[in-house]
Amino acid sequence: MALAPAAMAAAARSVNDLGPYRPAGVFISYASEDHDVAQAVYQSLQSLSETIFDRVKIFLDSKSIEASDEIRQDLRAGLRKSDFLVVLYTGQLKKSHGYTGWELGFFEALMEEEKKQGDGETARRIIYLYCGETPPTGEGILGINMEVDTDDLSGPRADYVQKSTQSIDDPDPLARVMLDIAARAEVRLPPPLNEDRDTLDRLRTKRRRQIATEIIPTLKGKLFDSMSMRITRHSVEQRLIEFLLPKPPSDQPISTIPDDTTLTPHSRALEIFGTAEPRDTLKWGEFRRKMRVRDTLGASSILVAIEQAVISAISSETPTDSDQILKSVDDQIYRVIVTRQLDYYNGQKLVHVYFIKRLSARMLGDNATSCILGFINVAAKYRFIFVEPDSALSVDSFILEHEAAKTQYKVRQLVRELLLIEEEARALKLDQVAAIRQYFGADSEHLQLAKKLQDQWFDARSQLMASAEKILGTDLASPSFPAAAEQWIATLRAFRETSGQINSTVTVKALENLKESFAI
Repeated sequence: MALAPAAMAAAARSVNDLGPYRPAGVFISYASEDHDVAQAVYQSLQSLSETIFDRVKIFLDSKSIEASDEIRQDLRAGLRKSDFLVVLYTGQLKKSHGYTGWELGFFEALMEEEKKQGDGETARRIIYLYCGETPPTGEGILGINMEVDTDDLSGPRADYVQKSTQSIDDPDPLARVMLDIAARAEVRLPPPLNEDRDTLDRLRTKRRRQIATEIIPTLKGKLFDSMSMRITRHSVEQRLIEFLLPKPPSDQPISTIPDDTTLTPHSRALEIFGTAEPRDTLKWGEFRRKMRVRDTLGASSILVAIEQAVISAISSETPTDSDQILKSVDDQIYRVIVTRQLDYYNGQKLVHVYFIKRLSARMLGDNATSCILGFINVAAKYRFIFVEPDSALSVDSFILEHEAAKTQYKVRQLVRELLLIEEEARALKLDQVAAIRQYFGADSEHLQLAKKLQDQWFDARSQLMASAEKILGTDLASPSFPAAAEQWIATLRAFRETSGQINSTVTVKALENLKESFAI
């Protein structure tokens, strides 16, 4: 006589998790920013488990690992019991990282171990549920795109859920994965559950219908809710480079990016540096050489900015530095932002670095008044940073600094501030003739003087940047570093004197013109 479903479920729960009758295991790996998506996937798998006598064991750290436990020990146990590793790969700009990279590396090691012990095959599988950039795939790895189209997001939720309802006879990749998980659980059903074939056939047919018409649409609806609340990746122009650092030869902290670090660019990121390549990857050492050949004047500051951001992400001693900036080949300013850092089980480290273009400023109100006020604001910032003796980046501050590393750090700070002010001036179009006529004077005498002052400033700036490149490109332990530091101080002093005179001359005239623009 066939067992009732309730009796069959009770029998299933009485079986130990170990041995040939263990449940099918699914481990959900995700970063904390994707917690809402992870919960949606967890709930869909829980619904799936209910269709197969609760014989799908789902590991989700917030539900399966107690806060008092040793996290990695429990992660290892959960991964060993899992047949499927589901990795959420949504491409969000992440502020944090979890154990996702470590979990992936450990699971891949389990797969390799099974291949060696068996006939070169493994029953374990990795499933990427991703949005945006396609994750790496290969043998035993499946990628499923979960991104909700922007046209769907702009429409009613009910329409999208209805659209997600599937044909029972033509399941999509996600439905096929759920059917595979259920099949894995079914072949491990203990007796007497595995003996009543008629009941199992009926439950299998019912399960296919539930997956197609209930479980998948419900999951898609929750993904719709999640994605509706997020800023899409394409709302801000951004370029990504993944840095895969090799395992260090010792336990010593990494202070520089190793030359054999693999760079994987996305979204035409290398175009920023004028080194676009048709290849998918290149090494850091090769990138450095190309940069120095292409731009002997600006390469060091760019390389140092990138290295500072990457090293800060993997260092336990310093906070992540997402304040670095650099200038592209087309004179655009980009922020260097580290969004994710993963530690792999094999000792490698993966760092996601985004290059995000700074947005342009807009003038408001009367054109002449806005232009003059914009210049005065920029000039005041410039004076405070580069001219006033109390500035943290003054000549005296460099003279009194005796640590080479701190000197280089302050040089990077100064270059960064200079580029930011230049970008602000460019965004306000203060270098164009129409603006110069507004804040300095429209007659030929003032325009000629403006041209003379501009030439003087560009010459001083060129010498300053060349000196910065030299000191930033000199090894701290090199005997030539003290000479590079002396040259830097001398160049900075000359730059301060020239720019101070120009700043004073032009700003005084701008204040006079501002007074006239306010006169009734």
